[in-house]
Amino acid sequence: IDEKCLLIPAHIWTPWFALFGSKSGFTSIKECFGNLDKYIYGVETGLSSDPIMNWQIAELDNRSILSSSDAHSGPKIGREATVFVPTMKQFNPLRQSSNEVNNLTISFTYQDIVDAIKQNPNGKLKIGYTIEFFPEEGKYHWSGHRACNIKYTPDDVVKNGKTCPVCHQTLTIGVENQIRDRSTRIITVDKLRLIKNSAGMTFVYDPEKKRRPFVSLVPLLEVLTEINEGSATKALEKYNRLVNIASEFDILLRKPCAEINTLGGEKLAQAIQIIRNRKVYINPGYDGVFGTVKIFNEPVDSNKTELTSVEEKQPTLFKLT
Repeated sequence: IDEKCLLIPAHIWTPWFALFGSKSGFTSIKECFGNLDKYIYGVETGLSSDPIMNWQIAELDNRSILSSSDAHSGPKIGREATVFVPTMKQFNPLRQSSNEVNNLTISFTYQDIVDAIKQNPNGKLKIGYTIEFFPEEGKYHWSGHRACNIKYTPDDVVKNGKTCPVCHQTLTIGVENQIRDRSTRIITVDKLRLIKNSAGMTFVYDPEKKRRPFVSLVPLLEVLTEINEGSATKALEKYNRLVNIASEFDILLRKPCAEINTLGGEKLAQAIQIIRNRKVYINPGYDGVFGTVKIFNEPVDSNKTELTSVEEKQPTLFKLT
């Protein structure tokens, strides 16, 4: 095996046999990789968890927290991402304007990326931040059994157990329960440090600012679909027009809302401002069913069983007011 190879466990909390998944059989990186655990320099969090959740696991304290999208189809590429930035002190991704970021050119190699993941202080690059789903939108965030239309909050699992009350099979235990069971510390919303960039995008830091920050986005096509009242055709037409003017990340992360208003209309500008302020509503996903994101209206839950907590229809757990 080439010594330059880098092994990064992916979507580590997915129930089905991922590193920390409920069905993996492992309770730690050490247990999984044995004496090779020292070569695990980073982990990829998956759609159903975000850095806040992973910051609560002591075994990840000195490892890089990475995010990557799946590659099942073109539109899904980039739903999550890890942003690498130059280590030069004068470069601050929070303070760079859209034009400055787009005009930045830097050459780099595979080894530069490896050094950044290994957190080499003498490297050319470092991890600037990660781009995240709202974790509740992931399809394994909460626990449940979709065949019987049963969805449990973490508290429901503690109260009612891990068995489906309809068919008596074992529930698929979601990421939030897994993290609760393995966490070594609790990070509450009021302890987070929030810093906005020049366009009003909220960057979320851990309480001590020891870890790399992150931002949470809703894909532009999903935003446009809601604005156009579910019309996929109209949303796609507007999407194609917009990304010919500016990149999707540029629109979601860096363009001033006044400019977005000019490019895509007032409703789009309002929607992106809501996302940047982390005020979206999400009906959490479970057992392979993606969560539902709504920007202007709270989503309607299809689960009607009495055992489904009414508390699930709430603003995302990390909503900032």
